Amino acid sequence: MHTPDTKSTALLVEYDGSNYFGWQRQLKENSVQQQIESSLEKILGEKTSINAAGRTDTGVHSNGQVCSYINLEQIKITEEKLTSALNFYLPNDIRIIKVKYLDFPFHARFDAIAREYIYKIALVPSVFLRQYSYKIKYSIDFELLQAASKIFLGKKDFSTFSKFNEEVKNHICNVTHCQWYFVNQTNIELKIRANRFLYGMVRQCVGAMIDVARKKISIEELMERMDSANRKYCFPSVPANGLFLNKIYYPENIQELLRF
Repeated sequence: MHTPDTKSTALLVEYDGSNYFGWQRQLKENSVQQQIESSLEKILGEKTSINAAGRTDTGVHSNGQVCSYINLEQIKITEEKLTSALNFYLPNDIRIIKVKYLDFPFHARFDAIAREYIYKIALVPSVFLRQYSYKIKYSIDFELLQAASKIFLGKKDFSTFSKFNEEVKNHICNVTHCQWYFVNQTNIELKIRANRFLYGMVRQCVGAMIDVARKKISIEELMERMDSANRKYCFPSVPANGLFLNKIYYPENIQELLRF
């Protein structure tokens, strides 16, 4: 139970997820959360549990993750010094972009109103992008890809496009943006924004869009599978290495204080 004068700390984080079993703390495997909590313990001298706005899966990256923790005592170092100290202890594939002290009990996950992901696809092989994009093996129709993306817009049941998770009872998500862009002649990316995402949802949605764009299924069949809200009509998931948690959105009053 937090009192009105409870203070908290917010962190803006970027990481390369290649070497981690996702964001969330694991019993036997390495995670991004464990690395940050371990570094905080070295600096603050006590165990600190942090909450993230989005629990990214194994191999997924982020250039805009937000996490937070409640301050148990008055902060003794500046935001800038905490940023530097954390980056000193963290491995070079995790970096704290910014630290912000807040005079209220901010919760990175529960206070968020939307999350945004980007999925990157390489149309030709690239030595330099192979860890951070999916080299597609098929010839695809970009107009069909874009048309398929519109099917996901709105408040819908995404049961068909998520992995089973017994903790999740509600599969309704409100997607407010879903569009493909040409980064250059050989690379495209999807930007998708919603109030929430289910486990594995973005990667399965991308897999479905690719199936339409390579003319394996029709737009009509995609719509039928979505309307069925049934996991047995799921699509193959695309690889994790092309997925980035891009940005977390908060109510305007909080966003102004964070300045993330």
